[in-house]
Amino acid sequence: MKITPLKDIPDRPESLIDNTDEEGTDFSVRRILETSVSFDEETTFIRRSLQLGIFPCVTEESPGLAINDSWTPLTLDGMNLGKNNIGMLVAGTKVQILEHIIGVLAWLGIDADIFLRSSVFPFRAVSLPTKADCAQAYVDALLREGATSVQWTRKTFTVEEPTRIDFENKRGSYAILLPAEGNHELIIDVMVSYPGAIGTQRARVKITEDVMQQYVAGARTPSYGFRRKMMSILDACPVLQKIVNIDTSKTVSIDKSGITNPRTEYDFNGYNLELLMHEVLDKLGAYGIPLGDGARFVGTIMVFAAGHGHDLSVMRSMQKGHIKIMHV
Repeated sequence: MKITPLKDIPDRPESLIDNTDEEGTDFSVRRILETSVSFDEETTFIRRSLQLGIFPCVTEESPGLAINDSWTPLTLDGMNLGKNNIGMLVAGTKVQILEHIIGVLAWLGIDADIFLRSSVFPFRAVSLPTKADCAQAYVDALLREGATSVQWTRKTFTVEEPTRIDFENKRGSYAILLPAEGNHELIIDVMVSYPGAIGTQRARVKITEDVMQQYVAGARTPSYGFRRKMMSILDACPVLQKIVNIDTSKTVSIDKSGITNPRTEYDFNGYNLELLMHEVLDKLGAYGIPLGDGARFVGTIMVFAAGHGHDLSVMRSMQKGHIKIMHV
């Protein structure tokens, strides 16, 4: 990974959607739940019952994550890369697919403790659910049942100067961070590239309530290549469906012809935005992870072909001072 001051913004295709002229979410507002929210779910990778609860924080410090009564702070220090997801190790148990719920809590400004209860046999691992509406159920429940009150102002941070991070791989993946412009808003500018009909596409999104509710929160996880083949096998095998809780209805299925199971609510000016909107959710889930002092990133994130591991590397580089940051 190579970190340099940004000289010029590289050429990028015209964005399919750009709402950056709108007023965005204020990420300096910190809210605390007044009531808890609970879900009866099933885990993704090995189908098991899962009780998931989102509770008011027990302290004024960083929120936490608990599995079967073992608790750890929910901070960047504990995050790790799972198989195409972000996870944490809690008392020897791997907790996977945290990025979606973290993204929702970051957008809503809620600090909350997440409690999980499920069997972790035999691999000492538990995964959050993969749903056909992705994170929308979290949003709906938190807004409906988990009435919030503003408690105090949150610390926020941004980069001291425009910075480019090259991940030095065959795809030419990179991230660019731009300082906040006198506010506490977040712009996520994502660009993806797939063979075939999708090609290279870009979306530039300021995080607002409208864009989260209309596009981002419900956007499904993409499946392409090997992952798509696995989804097809699962669809055709009832026995495997009893073991693994994921299928093509819960993913955006992609091949060289484009998206094979598009949802019309994501159609926009002749394109389907669901793939890009899930990228936005994933970035929000990574860059929304609080640092040790509870601060969250504000400013602009521009990425190309950057996965969960790249996102965590950038966040850790900011935390360690390899990328200079300042509180705002």
